[in-house]
Amino acid sequence: MISIDRMKFDSVPANLKVGDTIRWVNRDAVPHTATARDRSFDITIPGNSIREMKILKKGQHEFFCRFHPAMKGVLSAAP
Repeated sequence: MISIDRMKFDSVPANLKVGDTIRWVNRDAVPHTATARDRSFDITIPGNSIREMKILKKGQHEFFCRFHPAMKGVLSAAP
């Protein structure tokens, strides 16, 4: 699970693998996205909601919120 609270992504779980499911929990009232810079994922998370996605690509993926570009994180996935 990766929480979004007070306009920040919380830490990303360690030991993620391709095929794992990530649960994005947006605790803010406004919508956010989790958008990979390498375009491997792009998910919109409405305010006060939860969305899930499956990790499809190995490697280190920098991500950000398209609505709030200062929000950033890195997701690492092993094969």
